[in-house]
Amino acid sequence: MLADQIKENRLPLKELTLTVTYHDPRDLGRGTRVFDEPREIIRTIPGVNLVELSRHSENCQCCGRGGGNLEIVDAKLAKDIAKQKIEEIMVTGAKAVVTSCQQCVRTMTTCVKRNKIPIEVMDVTELVRRALRS
Repeated sequence: MLADQIKENRLPLKELTLTVTYHDPRDLGRGTRVFDEPREIIRTIPGVNLVELSRHSENCQCCGRGGGNLEIVDAKLAKDIAKQKIEEIMVTGAKAVVTSCQQCVRTMTTCVKRNKIPIEVMDVTELVRRALRS
């Protein structure tokens, strides 16, 4: 729906100078095979530079949440996976990681805050909201 709104010029977007990468959430990506649409949305925002992770689309590494179950079963492993994910993001040079899953946002935000890592984590809708002209 968001991609359609942008294509139809129903959401006027201003330029943002920002380099981002996109994290493919497990359910949306590998579960329903939605890989291109979020990237199309990101690419339509003027000034936003999208760089890919080394592992993306169907090869994307989990954020560490594991559908919510991993944190319950093995909290240390979940933290370690989240830290590896953030390290992979940092290698891209992106200043922000964008995703389409609130669980991924929460997991990665917790990791960057705990480790004082200077990267912003946001949902694709937050990125679009930031780019909306007032």
